[in-house]
Amino acid sequence: MNTPNDIPVYVPQKSVRFIDQLRGFIRYRNLSYQTEKTYVHWAVNFIRFNKMAHPQTLS
Repeated sequence: MNTPNDIPVYVPQKSVRFIDQLRGFIRYRNLSYQTEKTYVHWAVNFIRFNKMAHPQTLS
């Protein structure tokens, strides 16, 4: 049975948002949705830790 937390989030085909690109890459690699949620969680925490700076701007 699917719960609301098990339903993958819609990802636009060509998004400029980093998190959407990360989700698209994870889905391209056919990784599980639980893995996607974990990777996105850590990426969001990392971005927040760096004061919302985009990963491309970090050195």
